[in-house]
This record gives sequence, structure tokens and C-alpha cells, in this order.
Amino acid sequence: MPSIACLLDSTGEFARASQKRYDDTDLIISTILEDGYDSEAGKRALRQMNRIHSRFEISNDDFVYVLSTFVLEPIRWNARFGWRPMMEAARLASFHCWREIGRRMNIKAIPEEYSELERFNEAYERKHFATGGAARRLGVDGQELYAAWFPRPARPLVRRSIHALLDPGLRAAFGYPEPPRGLRPLLETGLRARARAVRLLPPRRRHGVAPSCGAGAPTRAATWSRS
Repeated sequence: MPSIACLLDSTGEFARASQKRYDDTDLIISTILEDGYDSEAGKRALRQMNRIHSRFEISNDDFVYVLSTFVLEPIRWNARFGWRPMMEAARLASFHCWREIGRRMNIKAIPEEYSELERFNEAYERKHFATGGAARRLGVDGQELYAAWFPRPARPLVRRSIHALLDPGLRAAFGYPEPPRGLRPLLETGLRARARAVRLLPPRRRHGVAPSCGAGAPTRAATWSRS
């Protein structure tokens, strides 16, 4: 989205300290989801997030769109490469959790139904996705953030893999080159093979943390036996 890309690019944080920006975002969101938005830690994290956003002029529609990606993209990824399908209750729980977080961020007119949010997300992308200098710079910054997590000899393949796994519209908006023919099917086959292998693993001895969101919900509300 040009409006979102220009704002993020103008701060210079993605170019100057992309790993710190990533870690800060992860810390805030993890605190809200794991401790719950009604906990003292969750309330502090929400106040900090609102304080950061208050420094900028951000349209309500852009807020709703970004919120929709937090709901939809993990679900879409899981549908393609997860070790088991997400239960309907979990899908709706994620939607209602993020909708409540959005309400506490003072975002207006958040769709009331999952299907409505999905339609908004798709329509907003069709209307607003566009390339530009800011989007291209963010594309490079994000690409290099992920590539830096791998040994230097592997980074060219990491970059090509990012290009291959992105949807064509998003790849074009970021100005990424077309991936080598055959790379996307190869990566998708590998990720699905991983899912089948993970499905056969024994339950994990160390339980993962399930999002609690609401008041009174335990932070370890469910046992997640596989990643």
C-alpha cells in the first residue's frame, strides 16, 4: 500500500535497524497475545503501541487493512503448509481476539464477521496495491532482514525463495524479480513434506504458549504438541 509504505519508509527504521524494529514489534504483540489484553502487561503493551501510532497520521482504512493481515495471513499460511487444518473455533477465536485488540486501538468500523473482513482485505489489495520507491526500499529491507538470519553462502537462495513464495501481486509491488522457473513448486513441495513429517512427531514435552487474549484466560490455555 503506497500510503503504508511511504510512512514506514519515512521513519528510516527498516533501513537503519530492521532487526530491532522486528524485535520490538514481536515483543509488543507477544505480550498482548500471551498475557491477554486485560492483563497489566497487555495494557502497557497496548498503550505503548497506541503511543507509537499516535505520532503519525494513519487512515482508519489502513489500520483496518493491517489488522486484517494479522488475522488472515497466518491462517492462509497454515492452510497451505500447516501440519493440520486449523479448527473453525480457532480461526474465529483469532478473528475476535484481533478485533478486540483493534477496538482497544481505537480503530473504527472493523468488520463484525470473519468473511466480511476477508472481503475487505481482498478488495483493499486490489484497489491499492502498487509499486513505488518506498515499497521497493521496504522490500529490500525486509528481504535482507530475513536473509541475515542464514549463513552468508545461503543468502542468495533465501532471497530467491522469498520471491518465489510471495503472491505475484505482492512480488510486483515490492519490485522483486521473477523467481527461477520451478523454484516455487519445489519450495511448496518441501514445505508440505515438512508438514507431513511434523504430523508424525510425538507430542512436544515443552508446551507452547496459546494466546489468552481475554481477561481471566490462562496464558497456557491449550497444549500445542507441534510447532
